[in-house]
This record gives sequence, C-alpha cells and structure tokens, in this order.
Amino acid sequence: MSLLPSLVLAQTALPATRNNNNDSLILANRADKQLILSAGGDKIHILDDEAKLLQTLPFELAFPVHSTLDNQQHHIQALAFDQVSGRFACSSNSRIGVWEPTGLSMWRVHSSFVVPHLVNMLDFAKGRIVAGGDQVSVWELDEAHALPVWRIVGTESSKEPFLAARLTPSGGMLASVALGSTSVKISSINPSQQPNALQLRSRAWHSVRIRSVGWRPTDDPADSGPILFTTTMDGVFRIWGCMIDEPDFFSLWATLDVHSSLPSHVPLTTCFRQTRDQWPAETEGGSPARKGSKDDFVTVFSDGTVWSTTVQNFDCRPPTCLTQSSHRLHDSAFSPSQLANLRHTLLVPSADDELFLVCRCSRGSLLLADLSAPNIDEPPFSSAPDFVEPPKDVAVNFTGKIRSLVQSEGGESLLARGDSSFIQNWELDDDDDLIVETYVADARFEDGAQLATWHDGKMLTVATSTGLRVYEFRNHGRLRLITSNEVVLPSLLSFFVARTSLDALSTTIVAVAATSEVFSWTYNSATHSLTLGSRQFLARDDGSVIGAVSVPPKRALGATDSQEELAPSSSMSILVVDSFGTLSFWHSTLPDSSYEWRKSTSVHTGKQKIEKVASSSEFLTAVVTTVDGQHELSIWDSKASEFTSGELFTQSIDEAPIVDMHWSHDGGTLAIATTQRVFLLCAQLLDDLSGEPGWQTYVSIKPTTLTSSPVSALCWLSTGLVVASGEVLNFYSSKMTDGSDCHAFAKERSAPLPYHHPQLLFQSLLHGHTDAVIKVLVGIAAQLTPDGDVTPIRTARSAAARIRLQDFIVKKHGSSPMVSNGNATKDIFSALTNAAVGESDNHKVSLTEDDYYRLLAALKKCSMRGLSPLEHAHLTVVVQTVFDIQRQQGSLDANGLRYLVSMRSFFTYAASSVEGKTLAIPRLKYRDAVWAFHSENQELLVDASAKACPNKITWANAKALSLFIWLKSPELLSSQMEIVGRSEYIKPDSDDKDPITASLFYLALRKKHMVITLWKQAGGHPDQRNMIKMLANDFEEPRWKSAALKNAFALISKRRFLFAAAFFVLGDSLKDAVNICLRQLDDFQLAIALARVYEGDNGPILRSILEETVLPLAFKQGFRWLGSWAFWMLGRRDLAIQTIVTPLSTLAARLPYRLDTIGRPMHEDPCLVLLFAQLRSWSLQTVKGATAVPGHTEFNFVLHMSRVLTRMGCHVLALNLVQSWEFAIPEVVVPQRRASIVANRRPGRLSLRRASTKIDIDIPSNLGSRAPSPERAKVGGAEFHHVLKETKKVTAAPPEFDMGAFGF
Repeated sequence: MSLLPSLVLAQTALPATRNNNNDSLILANRADKQLILSAGGDKIHILDDEAKLLQTLPFELAFPVHSTLDNQQHHIQALAFDQVSGRFACSSNSRIGVWEPTGLSMWRVHSSFVVPHLVNMLDFAKGRIVAGGDQVSVWELDEAHALPVWRIVGTESSKEPFLAARLTPSGGMLASVALGSTSVKISSINPSQQPNALQLRSRAWHSVRIRSVGWRPTDDPADSGPILFTTTMDGVFRIWGCMIDEPDFFSLWATLDVHSSLPSHVPLTTCFRQTRDQWPAETEGGSPARKGSKDDFVTVFSDGTVWSTTVQNFDCRPPTCLTQSSHRLHDSAFSPSQLANLRHTLLVPSADDELFLVCRCSRGSLLLADLSAPNIDEPPFSSAPDFVEPPKDVAVNFTGKIRSLVQSEGGESLLARGDSSFIQNWELDDDDDLIVETYVADARFEDGAQLATWHDGKMLTVATSTGLRVYEFRNHGRLRLITSNEVVLPSLLSFFVARTSLDALSTTIVAVAATSEVFSWTYNSATHSLTLGSRQFLARDDGSVIGAVSVPPKRALGATDSQEELAPSSSMSILVVDSFGTLSFWHSTLPDSSYEWRKSTSVHTGKQKIEKVASSSEFLTAVVTTVDGQHELSIWDSKASEFTSGELFTQSIDEAPIVDMHWSHDGGTLAIATTQRVFLLCAQLLDDLSGEPGWQTYVSIKPTTLTSSPVSALCWLSTGLVVASGEVLNFYSSKMTDGSDCHAFAKERSAPLPYHHPQLLFQSLLHGHTDAVIKVLVGIAAQLTPDGDVTPIRTARSAAARIRLQDFIVKKHGSSPMVSNGNATKDIFSALTNAAVGESDNHKVSLTEDDYYRLLAALKKCSMRGLSPLEHAHLTVVVQTVFDIQRQQGSLDANGLRYLVSMRSFFTYAASSVEGKTLAIPRLKYRDAVWAFHSENQELLVDASAKACPNKITWANAKALSLFIWLKSPELLSSQMEIVGRSEYIKPDSDDKDPITASLFYLALRKKHMVITLWKQAGGHPDQRNMIKMLANDFEEPRWKSAALKNAFALISKRRFLFAAAFFVLGDSLKDAVNICLRQLDDFQLAIALARVYEGDNGPILRSILEETVLPLAFKQGFRWLGSWAFWMLGRRDLAIQTIVTPLSTLAARLPYRLDTIGRPMHEDPCLVLLFAQLRSWSLQTVKGATAVPGHTEFNFVLHMSRVLTRMGCHVLALNLVQSWEFAIPEVVVPQRRASIVANRRPGRLSLRRASTKIDIDIPSNLGSRAPSPERAKVGGAEFHHVLKETKKVTAAPPEFDMGAFGF
C-alpha cells in the first residue's frame, strides 16, 4: 500500500516559555545547516534558521524512571551545544541530559547524569560540560566503558550564584562570572591536577556589572589565541586578550565604539556574526596571500537601527593594531514595542548574504528579523537600505497544554483553551494565508465553562453553572464584560452561536443540556442586550436520555483559493443522540425570538456505547463506538428510508482511541484525530464490481513527528486544519504534499463520472443506453490515429455522433415503444429485437471495425487520463462487448446482453490486482445470475461463459458464474454437469486425476457406468481397487444401498466430505448428500445443482433447500436478487416481485418461513428497478405481487435507487430514472357494459396487464364468460337510479384489482 500524502504545515505555534535565561536559546550547526534550539517548559524545540519547528524532544526521555517516580514537570533551564561532536546538553534542576544527532534534524538520548547542585546555565565544548548555578562544576566524558560515563574534574564556588560560565572552543579554559559581579574569573582546566582541575589564571575587571560573557569561536594560538567577549549592563561590548609577553593575563584590547556617534541611543544587544580572512585569496590554490582575520559584529540600538562593525588584525597581539569600521545595516528594524521586550538574542547566518536575528521577548515568544545586506564591506556610515519586511513574530501558544479548540461559525478564527488560565484567539491575516494571534487574555474561567466566539473572535460568550456572560476582547489583552444573564444551567453537552450572516447585529446563543433542555438567548450588538428567548425540552417518547450533541457547521459558499464565505442562513440545526443510538436532527428558525425546535429526521443506528459524534453541513453523521474493546467508526446519512438503514460506511480503528473529529465547512471531508495521528476521510464513488467501500482515507498527518505530545484537539478553519498536540498548535493548509488541494480532491472523488468512464458505460449498458455508449466510444475513436496516438487536431463529428443528455433519457419504464417522427430516443434492447421501431439506419451511429481496432490499439498503448489500471482494463472489456453486441444484433435479448457485459467485466476484475492486492470478488453477482435466468437465449450465454472462463468450466468456475442457479432447461443442466464432472476429473492445473469429485457429478446424473470408467482410468489412486469392486454391485438392491450409506458415514468421520456425498447419492440418499454440501462444505450452490439434476425443479429436496437455506441467507445478507430467484423457483412469483421492492423486514413478517435475521445492506443495486419494471407485468402472479406494493413504498424505492446511482457517479442515469419512471395502476375488471367507461380514464397511467401477460393462475371453470343479465324486477325505479350512481362512482375512481375474480 502506497503512503498517503499529508497536508502542508503552514506554521506552528510554539509554547510560550518561562525559561528566560541566557542559555534557553542557543544556536547549533549540523551538516552545514543552522539550527535553533529553544527551551520551552519541559521540552526542547529544534527549529530551522527561519524558526520553523523540526522536532520536539521531551526532557523526560533522558530520565524516564525518575519522571514516573517523582511525577513532576521538569522545566529546562539551560541548553548547550558542542560544535565538535554535534551533541547538545540540557539541564533541569540538577539533572543533565545529553542528546546526539541521528540525522539532519533527528536526535536521540546519548547519556544523562546528576550534578550535586542546581543548574541554570550550561556550556559544552570538546566533550566537556560546565554546569553553573550555586556553584560551577566541570564534567568530562569517559567513553572507555560500554556505557558513556560523565565524571567531575573540577568545581568553583562563589558567595553569589553564578551568572555565566563559558568554555573556550578547545575546552582548555573557563570564564565565569557571578551574579552582580564586575569581574570575569578566567581559569585553566588541567584534568591531571587533583583534586580540582580548575586553576585561576586571570581576571577581567569592569567598571559596570557584567551582563554576558563569551569566547571568540577560534582560539588557535597561531592566530590570536583565546579572545574573550564581554557585555556590561550599559550595552558596551568589550574584547579581551593576552599580550605576547603576558600569555596568562587578559587585558582589554578594544571596545566597540559604534555608539560613540549616537550619544542619545543605547546599544541593546551586540552579537558576533562571523570571522573572515582579512586578505583576499590571490594564489592558485585559493589560500590568502597574507595571514590575518577580521570579525564582524551586529549591534541593535534603542532607536531600532542596526549597525555592523568589523574589527581587523586579531592576529596582531598589540591591541593598538586593532582597527574598526562600522556601517548601518537598517534604519528601523524593530518597532518601539518590540525593542522594549528584546531579551536573549542569536544571530543566525543562514547564507553568505542572509542574516537573521532571533530574539526572545519578555513575554516568552520569539521574534525573527531579517537583517540581510547585499554587501557587508560598504564604507562607514553609508546610507542603509530601506527595511521592507518587518520582523516576524513566531506564533506562540500561551494557554499551556491545549484541551479544546473553539472555531467561529464561519471558520475565520478559533479560540484555544488549555490547562492555564489564559485563552487565546487566532484568526486569518489580511491575505488569508497565515494564522495570526489577535487576542490573549487571562480569563480564569471555571473548569466546566463552555465557550463560543464570533465576530472574528472579538466577541466571546461563556456559559457556567450560574448563567451566561458576553465578553469583548480589548486590545490591551483583557476581557471586557458586556452583559450577562443569571440563570441556573445544568451540565451542558453543547454550546454554540448562530447568525444569519457575518455582519448581522443579532446573535443567537444556544446551550443544550444533558437534561434534554435547550436554552436560547438573543444578543443584540447594537444595544448590548441579552435576552433569554426560550427554554424547551426535546420530547422523546421512548424514555431515552441524551448521550451526545453535535452542531453541523454552516455550509460555506463562494469558495476561493484561500477562504470560503459563509452562506446566509435562516435556520440552525443540532444533532441529538440518545442512549438507544438514535440520531435526531432538530431545527429552529432564525432570527425568530421564540426559537421553537422541531425534529426533522431520525436514524436508528442500534449502536451502543457511543463516545463521539460529529455532523456535517450535508447532515452526514460520524459516530464512534466501542465494540469488544475496539473503536469503530461509522458514517450515517440522515436520508434513511425503509430500504436503507442510513449507514454509509463502517471501519474499525486499530490505533489509539479517537480524541476528536470534525467535518470541514463544505461537508466533504471528515478529520479524525487519534492520539498519534490525524487522518482525513472523504466519500468516493461506489464501484459496482470491485465492491470497494464508499469512503476512503486520503490524507494521513503525524504531528507526533514534530512533537512527542499526543494529539488533544483539532478543528477546521476556512483555509485549513488546526491540530493541537500538547502545547503546540499546528496550522495546516488545505494543500497536500503531492500538490493538490484536499477539498478539491474530496469533491473529485464524488463528482459525476465523465462519459468515457467504464463504470458509467457499464451501468448505461445495464440500463439500456447502448446507443449512448456507442456514441461515446465513437467519439473517443475519432480522436485517435490508426496506431493509437491522439490526433493533434480535434476531429469534427457529425450531429448524429454528438453526445447529448437526451441520449441517456429513454422511454418511460414499462410503457410501449414510443416513436416520434423517427427521431425519438429508444431503448436499445427494444431496437435489437424490433428493427422496425426507432431511428432510421441512416442516422444511427455505429462502432465500425476501424474504430474498434483503433480503440484497442490506443488502450493497449497507454492509459486514459483519470483511469486506474483496473478501470483501464474494464474500459477495454466494454469496448469489446459493445462491438460484439453490434455484430450479434437480434440474437440476444435484453437480459442476455446484461449478463454478457457483467460476466466479462467480472472476469476482468477477478483476474486483476491493485497495487499488489488481489480484489476479493469470489463470484458473479446474483443480479447477473437472475438476468441470465430470465433470458430466453441461455444456450448462447453458456457458450459465451465457456469462452470467458480462463480454463475449462470446473466447479469453481461454475459456482463463480452461478451456472446451476440460472440454467432452466433440464437438458442444459445435465450437459453442463457432465462438462463440470469431466473438467474436475482432468483439471488443467493438476497433474493427478480426481475421480472423487467427478464421481459426485456423474452419480447425480445417474451415470454409474461413467464413474466405473473414470475409476478404471485413475491408475495409482489409493482407492481405485476398492471403488471398482464396490461399483460392480447393484445399488438398486437395499443391501448395497445400505452398504453405500455406511461407507458415506465412515467417510464423514474421516472428513472426506465430497467422497461421502458421492456415496450418499450412490445409495439414493439425496437428502444426506445435500446436507453435507450445506453443513460441512458450506456450498448451497452445489446442493442446488445436485438436487436440480437428480430430482428436477419440483422435488421436495430442492424446495427444502430454498425454504430453509437460500431464503434465510437472502434475507440475512440482504440479497434481494437471490430471494427473488428463490421465490420464483418455489412458484411464488408474486413474492418474487415483492422481494424486489418491499422492505425485507416488512415482507419477512408475513411469510411462513423462519427468517430470524434480516440484513440491511448499505446500498441496494440500482438495477433492481429494471427487474421490477420488467417482471411486474410478466404474469398474473407478478401483477398480483406488484399491486400489493403500496404506492409510497414504490416511490421511496425509486428515489432510493436514484440516490444509489448518484453515489456511483451516474448522475445522468439517476436523472433518467426519476424522469422516466411511471407508477402503474391495476387494470379494472368490470363488466363489458362498463368497458367504454374504463377506457375513458385519465391517460398517461401505466396498465399492469398487457397482451403478453402470462396466465399462471388457475381460473375456476364455473366463472361465466360474461356477467348475467339483471332481472327485470330489479331494474327500474329507485333500483335503476342506484345502478346509475354506481356507474358514475366507477367512472370517477376505478375499483381496485380484485384477485378474487380468479377464485383464490
């Protein structure tokens, strides 16, 4: 199975961090790629150079045992990265964990250890870690053991906690400074010195308290040796180094004097950028002609300007040789509000000419500024380029671990709520491509409060146990209480707002309680008034209680590439699920202040233990239940009827429990979140042959690849999907990773099929639109060259060859052929059997032999766009079948043609596989067997079936074709069974002959001599000698019959069931042989074949099989075709017609058979309407059955079939069905004198009785040929007028068809 695409991650909201020290934000370099490591709570967030999240690592991975024992959250205080090994370390309290890289952005735990003091700063270089806090300790990695071990090599103490401790790049020296100190203590590290490897070397004194310290990235003695950088509280950046004559003493070399020209501005931060060669490369090898280096520094000032300073001659030890040059990078890189909050800064050089400054603000968020300049060697004080793009605030979540997401009605904003007291609102920016934070406030609502938002998230309503309150977000980050309504509210299941439009002044607020009570308020934004409109109990007569409530999202119209506008609405809806699993939709009108809720539809699912429900704007409902400890997802349609339970799809969820699910605003996609991943489902067209489910998973998202926290909530916005995972918010666009749009993909999967699609062509052939199919194929062939290539210029087609919608609209079902000036579209099957009816041959389009071979060449050469390999093969079958139909005009009837195209398509699908998975199609549908059963050309169908079989007609092929179900002629039954017996004896795929299976078929044919011959030829078979001896006896004698039965029972004990069945037939015990087929072999078709051949179609064994096995199976599985055939074989043709159209549960209630289980398939076969239209006037029995079907049942039946055709993508056929179907009325049986009255009834109605209707009911002989003449005494006067009144009554409404006239 191929991997499913994911959605494109547009942006991520990281958690706001409380880790506000210098070491909580560091820079790392891995595989020449700059990474940003940020500490957030108890997790390490790994970002790329544009601050996009790559991975999240929880600190508890380094200490899994301790995290479960102490059960407390470990906030990370410091991070450090080792440039040499690529490892990084992080600390929490006194614990330190070390990670090592496994790829570009993947990390794993390397080691961990505990230090004897608190740690709030770290440094990592050359395999050494410095941990600082109450004291400073130096640790060294010992890899001599099987597991890495960290051992302490030195410590340093101070009266005050340490502010910073930094190792030189080589790890040989340590610079430390205490909190509030004005001096930097510089020590050398000598591991061989015991017990403390730290030895004081020098001090660097300052006149102002120190803010930060650091080392130059290179400390090569050949260059400059170790260079110390310090920054004091006044923002002054100083450079310290050793003189040649004093290698152990650090003196001040230089001070960056950029601010000397800006006396009114203070430097906020200075960052080292890079070290470059001072002299350009002039030799052929590319090395500098002279030695020397220079460093670049970037300084941000309090007025927002950014300057670059270059310091040269670091390789010259006398500090007087250092020279400086400065120039302005940007005039205004930051806004005043951003400058006031700048804290820990990092300079990220992402490329030669790209430079980013990452800052952590005081609120805990990240700020990313692009400081790129085309040339850093510009002359001092040159004009700086205009700053075009302002700094970007990296999205930050302030709510803690997110518990719920509340979207606005139009999907333009959402409200996040977590385990902290903060609530945060997000909305689309002006370009509808990014989600930006608009409001955040410390709300401090109670835990059980329900929230709803509208007006782009600016308005908020809160429902608590004490009442309802309406708030407004203020720009300063606080909530302003607008109004409130004090009312005691029970526990709420749902809380939402509804509006007629986005700019409406009136807003309806609805709360649904677990007590079945619905509260409705009206808030007026003009008067800031809140009134309680209604309190209504949702009436339920069954005594059930509400288990869950879902609110369908408003459907969006006017879709664009970025956002959909909310469609105006005058109603609101809720879905209520009770404890019995009944789904009920309730509606109320807007802006009616009375808010009367009315129930519209109900669907009985029968599901128990419902955990979650979600309803769509199309009133589809997703239900999650627990069955035997496993989660099950089912999707239901509110348009349920007696022919469908409403269930569209069912699937078991093998992953972790489902935590949330939501429908998109267009109602086409269902997003389901488990704790580990999110997947999207959409409806797909039903495939009549493959039997694939009507819904598919087409997107799989794994947020846990970015963060290890489980998924907690999700919701749809108008531009994409939002997934909450722990403290991280992931904003996904609607674009998939393969480049397509997820909403467009979902619409395409359920869109009407194009005319050339094989499923539409296949269904058109079944529904009799062969002329339209031929036009489609001729149109495709017109675009092809003889070798199968597509012609560059579209070939013009004649008017007769153009495809019109009317080509799929046929005559009314059941009516006689219609002719209108020779141009009326006719049923192709009528045209094949009656050449005189229909269009003239001069205007008829046909698939020529040249077109046929061009089509086959093209289909063999390449696949048509939009078709899968299997559909491509199916199209080839349709082309071949249509061409054969043209050549066999008049030789096959309508049902035979239907069987022929279905049979060929079946073998195409049965022999195919999709992506390595073989399709599970074990047999031809019972529908196709019934078509063949009602065909009058079964000899031709048998020949076509034999040619289509990949091998000879073995029993497996005969069973797959349901051959012994649809054959009617006793001669055909016998001949085909003999062929099957011969094929079983010499199987093409087996080297050994099988006389046992063949014996069963020949004995059923009562040809014992053939069985003896087969056994004589089965040399080497272990049972040959005994069988020849046994078969030599006369089994007409009771003695040998008894012997055969004893052998059969002995074979049953040995589980040789086919052999036992053969001995039962030999002993003339057909019932026992049939029982073996039904019970041990589970093959009712074999039982039917034996019974029909051995005793005929009227035998008691066949009747018992039909009544006790076939009918219960048909009703249990919902096989209407099989049930109709069984009743037809039983001689109950009235029940055969009723089985087609009557709900099975209704029909089973009045049948004398034991039908314990009644199945309801997810969808019926739309061809049932064709069978019903064909058989309802076939005989008097079928007329009787058709008249027993209520009119509303027939109406719902036709409407349901049109919906099934629509779900198959055959919209034109669904339109044809509802347009051409005619509801029949029974013909009135009246005396001859009333014939003229009945003849004058309203035209346009279909009569069930025709001239071709067969009389299959025994009419009593004592019925007179005409009504007797009335006695004279009874005619005249009042009696005569009474007769006239009855005549008028008959004229107004013909009497019902009375089967009592036939005496039964």
